[in-house]
Amino acid sequence: MAPPPNCAGADSSKRLVLLPRPLIPEFAALAGRFSFVSVDDADAAEARVLVVPALTPVRAELVDRFPALELVAATSVGVDHIDLDACRRRGIAVTNAGDAFSADSADYAVGLVVAVLRRVVAADAYLRRGSWATHGDYPLATKEDGSTEADAVMPSGMRQGAVRRWPPGVGRGKPARPSATSRGVATCT
Repeated sequence: MAPPPNCAGADSSKRLVLLPRPLIPEFAALAGRFSFVSVDDADAAEARVLVVPALTPVRAELVDRFPALELVAATSVGVDHIDLDACRRRGIAVTNAGDAFSADSADYAVGLVVAVLRRVVAADAYLRRGSWATHGDYPLATKEDGSTEADAVMPSGMRQGAVRRWPPGVGRGKPARPSATSRGVATCT
């Protein structure tokens, strides 16, 4: 396909691409191959491609404004925000990112769940405020099965409320495995 005529001020050697809103900065690398113009640009009627960042709505009124439009490309997974009937009537192809981001989205979702369950953000704020120096260790978070971090490292005879004694030279926050004494007091080994 030959590149379409470009609007005023655009490089005529680059394909003209419509944008309903600005792209994320990572798309700047494409500026060497394409001329990006806003859908509000009066000279954008010759554009054949509309790139839709995120979930920007694409309604029939928008599609009808561009007689040369051949493709609507969504950067999101779904196409619920695009008027597919309007595109079908005009013979405009519609595509999206498909499942390109599914694995990353799942990774982030699992990470966020763990962060909430283990109170990672609250613990980070506690540490950054220096509260550990005046209030002691941050309270242990509960695991998915109801146990705590202490349950995983304390012998079965010890309870979470047991006193912990720190031997000389072992500061707070340094990893150490507590061990039980005959009195049920944890010491670091």
